[in-house]
Amino acid sequence: MGIYAVYAAAGIGIVVLMVSGPQPTAKALLATLFVLTWIGYGALWLVRLAPRVKALPAWVESWLSPIDYVMITVIALSGLSLAISQF
Repeated sequence: MGIYAVYAAAGIGIVVLMVSGPQPTAKALLATLFVLTWIGYGALWLVRLAPRVKALPAWVESWLSPIDYVMITVIALSGLSLAISQF
């Protein structure tokens, strides 16, 4: 659980570095999307690595499933958009 807290704090730290002070609505939405997807992706990995009795659905259990690709794409695009909007 400690590793997940560090992971979540890293995502929040990235956003704090990219977004400071009052921001336009679009930039605030991108930052929110980035953080929620970042934390959700960490939670997905936490579920995959946690011990369990019942098997998980295939789309959750398999590594690099479509949900991974979607979440990685959302993180990359929203983070890139935030970085570009700095300039």
